[in-house]
Amino acid sequence: MRKIDYTLGHFAFNGQNSSNFGICVESTPSLDRPERQHNVYNVPGRNGAIIEQLDTFNNVNREYKVWAANDYYNSVDKDYNAISEWLYNSNGYCRLEDDFEPDIFRLAYFVGPFDVENMLNMYGRTKLTFVCRPERFYKTGEKTIEVADGDYILNKTAFTSRPLIKITGSGDCSIAIGNNIMYISSLQDYIYIDCDTMDAYRQSAENKNNTISGDFPNIAPGRQLIRLTGNITKVEIVPRWYTI
Repeated sequence: MRKIDYTLGHFAFNGQNSSNFGICVESTPSLDRPERQHNVYNVPGRNGAIIEQLDTFNNVNREYKVWAANDYYNSVDKDYNAISEWLYNSNGYCRLEDDFEPDIFRLAYFVGPFDVENMLNMYGRTKLTFVCRPERFYKTGEKTIEVADGDYILNKTAFTSRPLIKITGSGDCSIAIGNNIMYISSLQDYIYIDCDTMDAYRQSAENKNNTISGDFPNIAPGRQLIRLTGNITKVEIVPRWYTI
C-alpha cells in the first residue's frame, strides 16, 4: 500500500503509524478531558448533597476523523481490511500518540465500531475512536533517573505519579519517597517495583510480591526526599509524569 503525502498529521497505535496505511487525519481531535470519579451523599434534613471527590478519573475517548484513498491496485475495501486488522489485533491497552500533542502519549484500546463511508470506491472516510486511560503521559517521564539516599526528586506536575523503580542490592532494605515507605525483604541482585500495577518482580515471570510491604513509593507533586536503608547499591526510577 502506498504512503500518502499528507499535512494534517498522523497518529501511531500499537507500534504502527497511520501513514503506513495511507490514512490522513482530516481535522484536529477534540480536547476531551476525563470525568473525575466522585460519590454523592444526600443527608435527610440538609440542603444540598455532600460531594466526595476521589483522586481517580474515568477513561476518555480520543477520536480521529480520517480518510484513505485506494492505492490504484487495491479497492477501498481491501485497503480498509488492512486497517481493520491493525486496529482489532491490538490486545489491551497499547501506546497511542499523535502529531497534535507531540510531547505526550496515551494508553488506549480500540473496540470499534469501524464503519467506512465508501466514496465511489476511490477513497473512504470514517471516525476512529480509541478508549484511553485518563492520563496523558509526558514523554520526558520515560527517561530513567538514577537516585541515591538523600537526593530529591521533583514532580513538576499536579498529579501523583506511579513510577517504575529498579532497586539493585541485597538483603533487607527499604525505599522512601516523600511519605511513602516500602520495605523489601531478602533482596537478591535486583527487584522491579511497578507502582502502577502494584507488582514487584525480578523478571517478568518471577513474582516478588511476597517480599514487599508498606506503601508503594509514588511521587507526589513537588520536591520529594528519597531515603534508602540497607545494602542498596543502585536505584533507577522511570517517573511516568502525567497530566489529565
